[in-house]
Order: sequence, then structure tokens, then C-alpha cells
Amino acid sequence: MEPCLQLTAKWDIMKMPQTMSSAIVTRRGLGGIRAENWWQSPHPTQNGNWSVTYEEENAWQRRFYRRLEEERKQHEEDKQALKSRYDSTLSGCYRALAYEKEKLKNEVEHAEQACEHEIESIKEKMEEEYQERLNEMKMQHAFEMKALKHEGESIQNRNEEQAKLLKKKDETIEELRKELLKTQQASLKEKEKLLQDHSAEIDCLKNKQEDLRKEMQKKHTDEEESLKDRLQSMSAEMEKQRLLQTSQREQQTRNAMMQERDNMEIKYKRLMRDVTDSLNEDLAVMERKFESQIQPMEDEKKELRQMMDRMFESHPQSATELRQERDRIEKRYEKQLKSLKEDHEEEKQRVRKRHERQLQSMEEEMKESRKVVEKSCDARIKEAEEGAQIAIANIAKYQDSRSQDMSQIIERRDALQHQSALWLQETLVQLLKGKAV
Repeated sequence: MEPCLQLTAKWDIMKMPQTMSSAIVTRRGLGGIRAENWWQSPHPTQNGNWSVTYEEENAWQRRFYRRLEEERKQHEEDKQALKSRYDSTLSGCYRALAYEKEKLKNEVEHAEQACEHEIESIKEKMEEEYQERLNEMKMQHAFEMKALKHEGESIQNRNEEQAKLLKKKDETIEELRKELLKTQQASLKEKEKLLQDHSAEIDCLKNKQEDLRKEMQKKHTDEEESLKDRLQSMSAEMEKQRLLQTSQREQQTRNAMMQERDNMEIKYKRLMRDVTDSLNEDLAVMERKFESQIQPMEDEKKELRQMMDRMFESHPQSATELRQERDRIEKRYEKQLKSLKEDHEEEKQRVRKRHERQLQSMEEEMKESRKVVEKSCDARIKEAEEGAQIAIANIAKYQDSRSQDMSQIIERRDALQHQSALWLQETLVQLLKGKAV
């Protein structure tokens, strides 16, 4: 609601008759205010609203603006009265404030004079107490100086004794350091020997892997030649009986391809099983070697503890330093052992995960190859059913495409086997190197 309407809304409704139930006031341009649908009567006219004439509307506007002007004048009068009352109150407050200020000033002056007298009396009293306390402190200082001199002599004697003990401790620590250095040198020599043994084992594994690769390559070559011979024999047989035994030839072709597919899957599964068994066996061997590598460290730790115990017995005055040195050495051994175990477990997990991913990828490729072979088989059988007149051409195409597919399958299989062998060899080398480190 706008400001002019907000000021007079209450007055407008009060001026309406008691039978009127509602009022709707809207603004129309700059010409003033017009009432539309002011109220509804309990007994309305035909259209349900009261009709308002132009004269009634003008009379209502004049009453509205006259009432507005009266309210404005009343507001100005109230404002002037309030201002005069505020000015009189403010002047009274200023007068009271000046009176209170003068009163406080006099009280402060009296308080300052009283404080000065009190301070003078306190100063005299403190001078007397200071002289008495000074004399007492001088006597106490002389007595304390004598006691400190005697105590200084006793401290100097104790310091000389402690210097002798520290010299003995330094000699003992130097002996321990030399013995520890000898022990560490012996341990390093044993580790170098282990590294040499691991290198020899790696060379042996490489030679074994190469022999296995050559054997598998020879086996695959023989299988490929046998497949080619079978294809040639099947081609000759199909050329002889292409008119009389069409259905039988199609069935034989389907059975032969299915058998070859099954044989490939069996060989692939056997290869995967062999690779997995080989990996498990190598991991078990590595685990045993790792345990044998850790055992010397445990023995060395026990020997060191026994040596430290003997030193405790021979040097009881340095038991605390020796015990701390022993604890530091044992903590270092435990930390090294823990890090070796964690690295070994992480490496085993990585090898297993890589092996699983490799086998999964090989299996997926085998499935894709199987689908390709099945689709190729169906297509070729469908081509063979088209007629005896084009059987020779279809058989030739079939033989060529089948040879290509078999060559691709064999090449893919060889590549997968070679890749698996290289991956296994690399994994074993890394594991052995990790153990040696």
C-alpha cells in the first residue's frame, strides 16, 4: 500500500456505513483516488455491486484530502511541542552536569591532599624497615658465602671423579664401536655372497626358459605342418565327392572345425595351467630363499645380544650406556627386518595381480578368436550350400581363408606365449633382485 493510502486506510473504513463489509482502494494516475467495488450490500443489486455516482466520488475525495490536511497540521503542532519540551529538558541536564562536575573536582582535591600525607608517613616507615632488612641480609650473605665456598670445593672434587669415569666410558664405547664395525663387515660379505648366488640362479632360469621356448616353438611348428597336411587331405577329399556327398562334406567340415577349436582351447588351458603352476612353484622357492636370508640376520642379532650381555658383566659401571646402545641396534635390526618383509609381500602381491591380468587378457583374446572361428565356419558352410556348380571356387576360397585364420591364430598364440614367458622371466628377475637388496 502506498504512503497516502497507508495513513488514511483506517479512517476511510471507519467512515463507511456499518452495513458495508469490504473496501477496495486503488490508485488511478495523478487525478486522485477512485473507489471501485467499495463494499457489498447484504441486499445487492442485479450485478451484485453498489453503483457510485461521480458526485459521491468527488465528495468522498474532498473529505479524504480535508482529513489528510487536518492530520498534517496536528502532526506539526505535536512536533513543535515535543521540540520545546526536549530543549527545556536538555538545558536542565546541562546545569545538573556542571554542578556534579564542580562537586567531583572538590572531592578529588581533598583526596589528593590526604594521599600525600599518607605517602609521607609510609615512606618514613619503609626507610626504617629497609635499614633493618639490609643489616640482616648482610649477615646472611656472609654466612652463605662461607657455605658456598665449602660446597664449591666439594663440587670440584666430584667433577674430577666424574671426568675419570667419562674417560673410562669413552674407551669402552670405542671398543664396542670397533667390534660392531667388524660384525657389520662380516654381514656385508655374506650379503655379497648371496647376491652372487642369486645371479647364478637367474642365469640358470634364463637358460631353462630359453630351452622351454625352443621346445614349444618346435612343437607349434609340428602342429602347424600337421594342420596344413590335414587341410590338403580334406581339400582333395572334398573335390572328389563334391556332387554326391555335399551334406556329408558340410557336416565333416563343421565337426573338424569344432574339434580344432576344442583342441586349441584345451591346449590353451593346459598352457595357462602350466604357466600358473610354474609361477606358484617359483614363488614358493623365493619364499624359502627369503626365509633362509632372514635367518642369518636373526642369528646375528642373538650373537650381538649375547656379546652385549658379556660386556654388561665386564663393565657394570657403563650398564646404562651399553643397554641404550643395545636397544638402538636391536631397533635398527627390527626395522630392517620389517621393511624386508613388507617389500617382499608387496612384490608378491604385484606379481600375482600382473599374472591374473595377463591370464585374463589371454582368455579374452582366446574367446575373441573362438568367435572369429565360429563366424568364419558359419559363413563358409553357408557358402558351400549355394550349389555344386560353384563348389570348387568356394572350397578354394574356404581353404585360403581357413589357412589365413589358422596362421593368424597360431601367430597370436605364439605371441601370447612368448609375451607370457618374457613377463614371467622379468618378474622372477625383479623378485630375486628385490630379495638381494
